[in-house]
Amino acid sequence: MNDRTLNVGMIGAGFIGQLAHLMNLVEIKNCRVVAVADFRPKLRRLVAERYGIPRTYATHRELLKDAEIEAVVVVVPRQYTGPVALDCLSADKHVLTEKPMAGTFEQGERLVKAAA
Repeated sequence: MNDRTLNVGMIGAGFIGQLAHLMNLVEIKNCRVVAVADFRPKLRRLVAERYGIPRTYATHRELLKDAEIEAVVVVVPRQYTGPVALDCLSADKHVLTEKPMAGTFEQGERLVKAAA
């Protein structure tokens, strides 16, 4: 059995991010949500308090500078998913996107190349 803990950052703190992802991630033994990024200050604070997340950031770019974060879950409006995922891959993070990874074929190709 692997006792290694994965440090995760959450990008997007809205309803689906909380309901479908955060509430499950915080229950996984070897997963630790260490940061959340959301542009809404009050929501960001409340979500961090509710789920015991130690750090918050106003933008995903700030979160990506956090060296402790190994993987990110991206739950943002569809038109931003591809660009945010590309930023995450460029920051050498493992990425899970809640929505389709890209809005266009070309954007998808860029993400596949960045992931490789």
